[in-house]
Amino acid sequence: MPGPVDDPYVLLGLDRSAGEAEIRSAFRRGAAKVHPDLHPGDEGAQRRFRELNAAYQLLNDSKRRRRYDMWGIGVDGDELPEVDLGGFGDLFSDFLGAVGVRSARTSRARATVELSLQEAATGCKKSVSYDRQTECDSCEGRGGIGLSPCNACRGRGKIRGGKGLFRFRPERRCEKCRGRGQKPKSLCTPCAGSGQHKRRVTLEVDFPSGLEDAQSYAVKGEGHHAPGTSTPGDLDVRIKIGEHEFLSRDGDNVRCALPISFPQAALGTTVEVETLQGRASLKIPPGTQPGQVLRMKGLGVPHRVRAGSGDQLVDIRVRVPTEMTETELSLVEELGREFGDEVRQEPRTFVRRLKRLFL
Repeated sequence: MPGPVDDPYVLLGLDRSAGEAEIRSAFRRGAAKVHPDLHPGDEGAQRRFRELNAAYQLLNDSKRRRRYDMWGIGVDGDELPEVDLGGFGDLFSDFLGAVGVRSARTSRARATVELSLQEAATGCKKSVSYDRQTECDSCEGRGGIGLSPCNACRGRGKIRGGKGLFRFRPERRCEKCRGRGQKPKSLCTPCAGSGQHKRRVTLEVDFPSGLEDAQSYAVKGEGHHAPGTSTPGDLDVRIKIGEHEFLSRDGDNVRCALPISFPQAALGTTVEVETLQGRASLKIPPGTQPGQVLRMKGLGVPHRVRAGSGDQLVDIRVRVPTEMTETELSLVEELGREFGDEVRQEPRTFVRRLKRLFL
């Protein structure tokens, strides 16, 4: 006969005055850490998960909890009913999906789409082609004809597995009937009894703004339709962003380099700059320095979690001419003398200094 469990309050890390919400929260935190799907083949994690479930079932039942608080009775393994996690199944599915753990019988389909920087930043509609498993048209997903209840799962499509101290045994899909609860007497020839058929499909997907390179975007209900399931899984679309000729992304900001001449930097001017929304005017203030960054407000990538957009950052590059006419050289030498630079002994000293400074 199985022995008694440890103190359920200790197992869940609770005070004896803990309320219903605290008990539920403690169970979720603990069970999420040792869930069997996170630790495949780890018997210790499975045992710990069963213990947490047993402790939760006890403390969540007011009568049994009161009896335990008074007499220490109510935690023997044989007393515990089979555990139906109910809504906790969704909890674990969401948790495992968030940390990147997928079930081996996942019905998620995958595809890759290439977007331009503008499309990823501002959102777009794009055609996505991928292979999708759907119900076989010939047998309508049944796998054959002459159906009879599956002996392994008794027509339920699910079986309970595992052994241990408690009666909690997680349900899993019956592999004999592939979760359908029925087995055909004669297999369907086109699908070889799988009930599925692979098709190449093309789907129009509305992509939101602010997507990043290598990000995965989920499209609900457009994945594989696994046998024994009522609804298809999701389609995971991996985003691949192509390079832009002038722009690059820096978080929610966009960067570009802008070459300007020395007179433009010294005197100031207005120039046209490439942006995600098209060409826009940028005012270059007098005395702009090489390497200075000018900011164009609100012309970056729309924020995902708050209103507004990032900015466009313009890196100033001052051009120095490599070939100059005699007139241009004379003017530059005159300018050098005005600046107080020595230009008489080596006429091109000032030009070379400009090159070292700006190139």
